[in-house]
Amino acid sequence: MAEDGLQLRAGDERIVVLTGPFAQKALPALLKSMDGKKTIAQLAEKLAPLLNEEEIEEAVEMMAERHLLQDGEEWPEELLYYSNFEIPLEELQKKLQEAKLLLIGPPPLTSPLADLFRAHGIAGVREQTFSSLTEEELKNHSLLIYKEDRFSTQPQQLNELCMKTKLPWLISSTAPGTHAVVGPLFVPNETCCLACYLYRRQSNTENLVEFIAREKHLYEVGCQKAFGSLPAHETLINSLTVIESLNHIIGHHNCHLYNECIFIDVTTAKSWREPV
Repeated sequence: MAEDGLQLRAGDERIVVLTGPFAQKALPALLKSMDGKKTIAQLAEKLAPLLNEEEIEEAVEMMAERHLLQDGEEWPEELLYYSNFEIPLEELQKKLQEAKLLLIGPPPLTSPLADLFRAHGIAGVREQTFSSLTEEELKNHSLLIYKEDRFSTQPQQLNELCMKTKLPWLISSTAPGTHAVVGPLFVPNETCCLACYLYRRQSNTENLVEFIAREKHLYEVGCQKAFGSLPAHETLINSLTVIESLNHIIGHHNCHLYNECIFIDVTTAKSWREPV
């Protein structure tokens, strides 16, 4: 075989010999990058300027015609689920790989949620406490999720930071009392902000004076929830948080949290949606 040749084998019975500059330099680099997970465009981006999309496509077709290729690993189940909604799997995979989430709250609350996001194909998950958060750290993230189990003024402060940095964010809360809430998902300049949400909530509340007085007291004392919950309740809340967050990340129309909240009664495990 010539020195500039490359021998490809499929088992012991199929041997293909290629020669020339392409076989000597470009094809070995292409083969090393073909792991069954990348699209033609992603391969071209990685191998530029050695190869462009057209050259890669021709090489892949040639190897397929000679039965030198086999399918890569199967698509993860989360991608197959979303494929039911006619979203290209390559596009889904790219969005999940590029997503960068910032989880704000105490580690006992954020860690289980972070693990659940990673199990759904999002590796770019960072946990941080509110006290160490700065405006600069919000940049280059796709979504911020605030986990709380007590009343505080942190959401109002987060809202200001997210409005400045144009970062979408949502609340995942087990405070107060017997009800947990997921949402709303605030998208700066597109949906209502936290201030609008609080005004709307007050307008729908009976005995507004008593409601405001109670909230003011709870904010001042930083009161923990008075009613306990089970780890299973937190798993349910985190699961709903992940589902709605993924819908937002991939741009799926089934994300309802732009104008709704999901409420969960931890005493009955019933959930329902309410407009905001």
